[in-house]
Amino acid sequence: MTDLIKQKQQFRQRALKACKTAHMHDKAHAATQLAAQFMACSMVRNFLTAETIIGGYVATGHEIDPTDLLKQAARLDMQCALPIITADMGSDADTGEMVFKSYQFGDQLNTGKFGILEPSAQADSLVPQLILVPLIAFDKACNRLGRGGGHYDRYLKKWRAHNRAQGKKLGKAQANMAIGLAYEAQGMPAVPCQPHDEALDMIITPTNIVRPTQKVRP
Repeated sequence: MTDLIKQKQQFRQRALKACKTAHMHDKAHAATQLAAQFMACSMVRNFLTAETIIGGYVATGHEIDPTDLLKQAARLDMQCALPIITADMGSDADTGEMVFKSYQFGDQLNTGKFGILEPSAQADSLVPQLILVPLIAFDKACNRLGRGGGHYDRYLKKWRAHNRAQGKKLGKAQANMAIGLAYEAQGMPAVPCQPHDEALDMIITPTNIVRPTQKVRP
C-alpha cells in the first residue's frame, strides 16, 4: 500500500465522521435548502430545460439527499437518470462499470451490489449532461473524496472524453457539468488526490456554492 493510498484511507475515516455529524445536525432542512440553492445558481440555469438529462443518485449512509432537487427537475420535464453498477459474472463489482439508467419517480428500485437502490438494469441507458455526484469530502479546488470504489472517477473520465469527442464532431463544445452535493461541514482545506481522481466542476451545499479555488454566491 502506497503512502498516498494509506493517507486517503485515514482521511476518509475522519471525513466520514464529519459527514455523519453534519447529517445528524442538518438533515431536517438540508434537502430543501440544497434544492433552492441549486435552482438559483446562475451556472446551472441554462441546464434547466426539458432537453437536459440529469444524473442523480439515491443517498446512502449519511450522504446529503438530492430527492427534492430531482423532483424539482422532474417538474421542469428534465429527464432523470440514476446509476447502476454492472459487473461481469465472477468479477469484482469494485471494478464494474457505472451506467446511468432512465428513472421516473414511482419506478421500482432494486437493491444493487452495494446495498444501494438502483433502477432496473433493463431501463434505457442515458448519458446525462448534468451529473450530481455524492461525496464524503471536498476542498476549494473541487477535488472530491468518495468511498474508494473509483466508479465515479472512471465514469467521469469516460464521460468527459465522450463530450470532447462529440464537441469535435459537431464543431462546438458540449454543455455538461459534474456537480458535487454535500453538507458545508464536509469541506476540507485539502483533499488527498491521485492522478486518476477526477475533480468536479462545482460543489453545491445547502448554504454555499464552491467553484475551483473560490467560493461564490449564486
